Amino acid sequence: MVTLRESALQARHWLVEGEPMSWRRVFAGRADQAAPARKFAAYMLADTGRADDAELIACELVSNALLHSRSGEPGGWFGVEITRHSNVQIAVYDLGGKGTPRFPDAIANESSERGRGLHVIRNLAARIGVRGSPEDGHLVWVLLDIERQSS
Repeated sequence: MVTLRESALQARHWLVEGEPMSWRRVFAGRADQAAPARKFAAYMLADTGRADDAELIACELVSNALLHSRSGEPGGWFGVEITRHSNVQIAVYDLGGKGTPRFPDAIANESSERGRGLHVIRNLAARIGVRGSPEDGHLVWVLLDIERQSS
């Protein structure tokens, strides 16, 4: 008989040592879809210590996609992708249109309300990046170390 601890260790080994697993969802480009997108990211990391961080990251990336790209225009959409292996990548695809996302090293203006979210993400992430263009859309991704506990 396999003990509960042995079973949990086997499951974790299968999850981490196996092939990377990815889940994607597409959401309508409306503000009311931000909450389901955040919950999707948190749910996919519920068994780690990083579910709250995943939710915060998804919130910021989705908000930026809706605000700064064609995703937030009528008929727009955005996609959320979670890829798990030894680390987790949270990515949001937008439809492009208004420049390329940048992750600031520091907040440019301490009194400004803008730019704080991406700065917070930079501090949570092991790595961050952007692929794509304003014409074709962007995939903005954040790599999380799932061994680190939530901040």
